[in-house]
Amino acid sequence: MPLVYDIRSQQNVASLEKPIFADTNVLFNIFYDQMALVRNPAYEAKSAYRQAIASMLDAEKPLYLFSLVLAELENVFVKNDHAIFNRASSEKMDLKSFRAFPSEMSARQKRYDMIYRQIKANPLFPCLDVPFSCNAVFQFVESLDKQAMDTNDFVIASLCAQQNGILMTDDKDYASSVTPCDLMTCNPQLLSAAQASGFALVTC
Repeated sequence: MPLVYDIRSQQNVASLEKPIFADTNVLFNIFYDQMALVRNPAYEAKSAYRQAIASMLDAEKPLYLFSLVLAELENVFVKNDHAIFNRASSEKMDLKSFRAFPSEMSARQKRYDMIYRQIKANPLFPCLDVPFSCNAVFQFVESLDKQAMDTNDFVIASLCAQQNGILMTDDKDYASSVTPCDLMTCNPQLLSAAQASGFALVTC
C-alpha cells in the first residue's frame, strides 16, 4: 500500500530511511518566496516544506532533485512572472514576447544563476540525471481516465518510484490510485485525496 506522509508536525522527517525527492512546486515555494519583496500568505502557509528541508539538512540527509524538476522550475518561474507583469501592466504581452524581453532575460539569468549556484554548492542537494523511458509516457496515456497528473508529474512520480523514494509535493493531482510512489506533503487537500485513493497516512 502506498504511503502519504503528513509533515505538518515536523517530528521525524530527517529520520526516514527512504530517499526524499523534491517536486517542482516545493522548490518554487522555497526559492520564489525568497526573492519576493512582499511576503505572500499563500507561501507562508507552506512553510512546513522549508522547515522539513532545514531539519533534513541539519541531519545531513540529502534532498534529491531530478534534472527534469530543475528544467520545469524555470518554466514555472517565467509563467508566474509573466502573469504578474500582465496584471500590473496596461500593455499585455504574450508569454513568448515576455520571455524574449531584454530586461526580463537579464533578470531571469541572474535569478537562475543564484538558485542553481546554491544547489550546486551544496552536496546535500544531489541532482540525479535519471533517464526515463517511453514506457512511462505510454503508461501515462493509458491511465488518463484514472488520474489528473500532467505528463511531467507522472514521469517525476515514476522516476521517484524507480529510486524507491518519497516525493515531497504540494500538488494534489498526485492523489491517484496509479501514482507509483509514496508522497510527503503539508497540503490537507492532498492528504485527504490521497487517503481516499488508497494511500495509508503516516504522521512524521
